[in-house]
Amino acid sequence: MRHSYMVSFVGEHGLTTFTGILAILSTIIGGGIVSLPYAFVSVGLPLGIFLNIFGVLITIFSIDLYLAAKEIIPDKPESYYEMGYMVQGRNSIFSVGFIQFINAFFLCILYFIVFGDTTAQLMANLFNDGKQDQFWTERYFYDLILGACMLPVVLKKELAELEWLSWVLFASIGIFVILNLWQLLFDKNFSSQAAGLHKDEDIWLPNHGFGRTLNAVSVVMVAYSYQCNLFPIYTSLREKTNEQYMKVNNYGLLLTLFIYITVAIISVAMFGVDVASVVLENIGQARHNGKAFWEGYITQLAFVILLACHIPFIFFAGKEGLLIIVDEIDRRSISNALFHKLYATNEYFEKEHKEDMPPAPELPIPGGDEKIMDFDDKPKDAEQVR
Repeated sequence: MRHSYMVSFVGEHGLTTFTGILAILSTIIGGGIVSLPYAFVSVGLPLGIFLNIFGVLITIFSIDLYLAAKEIIPDKPESYYEMGYMVQGRNSIFSVGFIQFINAFFLCILYFIVFGDTTAQLMANLFNDGKQDQFWTERYFYDLILGACMLPVVLKKELAELEWLSWVLFASIGIFVILNLWQLLFDKNFSSQAAGLHKDEDIWLPNHGFGRTLNAVSVVMVAYSYQCNLFPIYTSLREKTNEQYMKVNNYGLLLTLFIYITVAIISVAMFGVDVASVVLENIGQARHNGKAFWEGYITQLAFVILLACHIPFIFFAGKEGLLIIVDEIDRRSISNALFHKLYATNEYFEKEHKEDMPPAPELPIPGGDEKIMDFDDKPKDAEQVR
């Protein structure tokens, strides 16, 4: 691992169990935390809790399948690109890279929109009586600021260097949850207008139609997806074993489940069936004597910090995908290295994938002026390669 002051947060030997959990949290929790309350209202609290538990279970099963596949593929690859090449050949490197890039690109666009709208509303409430008629109350102004601040962060080469962001994100989640709970239970000015979890409320077994129910299910399923960073987190662990990763994964998903359900129930108790598709709208628009609640200001600020810390983890996978595509077109680094690694130990692989492999570059052997080592010359055995 390259030395960096950022790495001092995790040590020279990688992520511990707890910091690995934080890395998973940082990849999962973003815009979904403010969208899930609407999903709960759409399908009802009992079904909403069940869907979240189901989402955790299928994510655990998905991660277990990836790790099992890694074990049965030759050389036990530790990236989607290597796995794809081993199974489908060189074209899979481009397919996986494109999917990773597109996924990260559109998620980042969505997060920038939410960040800009939330920050603009917060500034308007603080300094312009809630009116968004100035340039500094527009979305684009804060998106430009966020983009400039993100530039030195998203260019980091290793996921472990972003670990300090996980601590900031975790603290922001805590502030977000605690302040909403405080406002619900202890702020008398708000509790008098809170919807509550009454039996007669349409929040237990609602009927909002198939379309809204389907939308709620999709929101919950996406809310637990973090497979894009599975292998970057795995390779950053101090103890790189499947058992250790599944331990980190399970704890991380259970903590995420607890946070999501807690936020959803608090939000429904605060705003009832009127919960918006993004609950921050309700938080920002809540008023007492014509003024927003002070808890709302801090809650919105905590969320924009949370979102800013979440974006680099999503961007990381997309950046890696795009760079690998460019590198594979220009230098064929992955396919070249993997082909010759397997070429030395697997003659069957050589016969199956020989057409994928161009003539490898000739490299001079250190200490020799004329003796040349050609990678197309088949080594005698695997030990010679090592």
